[in-house]
Amino acid sequence: MLTSKVNRAVALLTAAIQLLISSLAILPNAVFAQSNDFDAPVITLVVVDEGVRGETQVFSASITDATSVASATLHYRLGSDGAFNSAPMSNIQSTDIYTASVDTSQTIASVVQYYIEARDESGNRAVEGFAFDPFDRVLTDESLVVAAPDVPPPPAPMSTSRKIIYGVLGLVAIGVLAGSAGGSSSGGGSTGATGPNIPLTITVDPL
Repeated sequence: MLTSKVNRAVALLTAAIQLLISSLAILPNAVFAQSNDFDAPVITLVVVDEGVRGETQVFSASITDATSVASATLHYRLGSDGAFNSAPMSNIQSTDIYTASVDTSQTIASVVQYYIEARDESGNRAVEGFAFDPFDRVLTDESLVVAAPDVPPPPAPMSTSRKIIYGVLGLVAIGVLAGSAGGSSSGGGSTGATGPNIPLTITVDPL
């Protein structure tokens, strides 16, 4: 009777030892399988420096990983202070391009500050930008400014003194022409011959 109990105890102990040994043999492989991926995702951000306030701002990045990307998140805020909001980024048709959109129609902020975070299936994390050093996208007002055509200034009115001088010079010119015509018709030579044309140049210095 005692021998039977001893044998049973020994059998149970042997089975427990074998189970423990089997567990210890499997455990390192399982731990190694879960922890052999130490590479974080790689984020290549598409930086756009400027956007139009009131329009939807789209933020894009190429995110790759040795295994698979578990999540991608855009952290952003409107303005240069305050807490960051989080928006999930989704990839475009199973590509490596991830995007998220931010509505700016209700803000008067002049900048969107942001950074991007990504994690893979093993829990490795990558960040492009930081909360303390984010990227900036400046928001500007879209306006079309049409320049007025250049219109030349109207000519300055002629002064009274200049009008008088021009009138006197006109009378002098008429007298000179009349004298030239009379001299050519009264001189010797054939009657009715027309005298030579005498050019007359009048130069008036501006006042």
